[in-house]
Amino acid sequence: YEKTFENYFLHIPRQERLKVKFIISDMYESYLKLPEKYFNNAISVIDSFHVIAWINNKINLFINDVKKDYQKRDDEKRKEKNYKENKDFIKRKDSKEVYLLKNHRWVLLMNEDKIDRSPITHRVNQLGGYYSTRMIEEEFLSLNPEFPIIRKLKQKYIKFNDEYIGKPNEARIGLEKLISEYASSQYKMFRDFSEILNKRKEEIIASFEK
Repeated sequence: YEKTFENYFLHIPRQERLKVKFIISDMYESYLKLPEKYFNNAISVIDSFHVIAWINNKINLFINDVKKDYQKRDDEKRKEKNYKENKDFIKRKDSKEVYLLKNHRWVLLMNEDKIDRSPITHRVNQLGGYYSTRMIEEEFLSLNPEFPIIRKLKQKYIKFNDEYIGKPNEARIGLEKLISEYASSQYKMFRDFSEILNKRKEEIIASFEK
């Protein structure tokens, strides 16, 4: 990557590179070093999409772990039933819980404020009945007692992000509070998130400039 960057950017005249003011990227280290190496008048910016993508990735891994626990439970039940009925087959059919964890993880990954909670229901064969979005949301959250807490913690960053658009000074204060709160979280993913936010504080704050 480094060699590719160098070959590409050094072909751009220095005077042109000096006109660049912002470089927006994800948290990949090489991207964040582009200003100091090739665009000396620019600053790195990490926008909210990439920050939220980072914590969503951790939440997604947590959901996968919960799913594996349910699959293990289902396998044990299946083996026990096969033994009692003197059967020998491996075919697996997803339980209601596993279906939800595979197909409706949006409940945790999506911005809570963007969820359409209309009362309209539709048939969900895998769940054996008619469900509205809200009903699916409630079913999903009930699968693990940690789910509602994790969603609430992530939502705090989304609320912070929406509240301080165009207000970098206020955003800095708000971010410091979040870093402190996440640092004392019972969840490792949010303690790690705190470290990332602290390490990339300046690049994140830069995204709040008008």
